[in-house]
Amino acid sequence: MHNIKKNKISIWGLGRHALNNIIPAIYDLESIELYGVFSRNKSIVDACCEKYGCKTWDTPDQMLQDNNLDTVMLTTPTGLHYEQGLDIINAKKHFWCDKTLSMNYEETEELINLSKKFASSICEGFMFLYHPHFEYIKSCINNNEIGEVISLNCRFGLPPLENPGFRLKKELGASCLHDVGSYSIVMILELFAPKKVEILNSKLILNKSNIDVGGYALVKIENSIMVYLEWYYDKSYRNDLDIWGSKGSINTYKIFSKKPNFRPIIFKRGLNGSPEEIELESSNHFTSMFDNFNATIDSNKKKNHERASILKRAQFIDKIKKYSF
Repeated sequence: MHNIKKNKISIWGLGRHALNNIIPAIYDLESIELYGVFSRNKSIVDACCEKYGCKTWDTPDQMLQDNNLDTVMLTTPTGLHYEQGLDIINAKKHFWCDKTLSMNYEETEELINLSKKFASSICEGFMFLYHPHFEYIKSCINNNEIGEVISLNCRFGLPPLENPGFRLKKELGASCLHDVGSYSIVMILELFAPKKVEILNSKLILNKSNIDVGGYALVKIENSIMVYLEWYYDKSYRNDLDIWGSKGSINTYKIFSKKPNFRPIIFKRGLNGSPEEIELESSNHFTSMFDNFNATIDSNKKKNHERASILKRAQFIDKIKKYSF
């Protein structure tokens, strides 16, 4: 039996998210090899290399010139993604990126077009899309289990963080919309694709440094479904979804971020309000996400689907910004 070539990947950026979620998920996959890590923080790099048996480089250029490296997973602040993404794709590496891919549609379109030129896969990390939690809700809608959807409400908010990091630095892409609000936007685009989605009203809440720290959007889908989305920093934690249909309703908690051992619960009500509590299996959505990303490398169909999805998300986020001013 021939050995299957593993996709050799490097993680660029070693913040808490990368250390706690990204690296462990990749390390557990048989189809992907954690080949290297890169960060300006030498002590964290050294600890990762020792723990996972991977390599590092002195500079980003050295990393990107490594002919054994296939893919770079970028987990640096959002404001750096565009320039670093250009370098990754121009080095003829596959470009995977933590959300969001860039700070605006124009930058995203350029990165997408460059990935087409080099036939590179380009993927954006919204892990919740690959969890049984989201898949169950999508199947309920697609299978008409709660009838025609009337409305959807979603709230995602973070409490004050001890170490907010890039979230307070405009030059690094600080934006609650890109960091938190993007989740709910991606959710409705995926749940109701390919229906027409129209923004009726939106607002970004700015702090004294002109950084958006919260916001909301009122959206209409196919002239019939009303959607209300809210996202905030420095509020009580919310991570929930409520969907009202003509034959029933769905309410659930932790639709976006969750630990691998978390078992989601769906609160489902029928036509007359009779309750049903459905407990789903736990799953590591990061592992599932990277399995899906890996499948894009050898499939032009999957590559093009991911590119189209990324562009649609970026366009919608830009529209929210324009409606807000």
